[in-house]
Amino acid sequence: PMDILKSATSNTARAYGKDSDIGKLETGKVADLVVLSKNPLKSAKHYRSIQKVMKEGKWIELNQLPLEPVLSGQQ
Repeated sequence: PMDILKSATSNTARAYGKDSDIGKLETGKVADLVVLSKNPLKSAKHYRSIQKVMKEGKWIELNQLPLEPVLSGQQ
């Protein structure tokens, strides 16, 4: 499960050359947050236990999140 977390955060940021700005919760970095009600390190299924989402410093209503996967670069 830790490998899944890293693949979605720090490893992706490093692959795109953005790890100085994003990818980890550190002072000076930009952070969007997904707050889970269950520990994702105990089971990958817990990634679906979304409690809250913060995007660009604002809390997003959960009922406004897309139900289908969103892929960047598609219109």
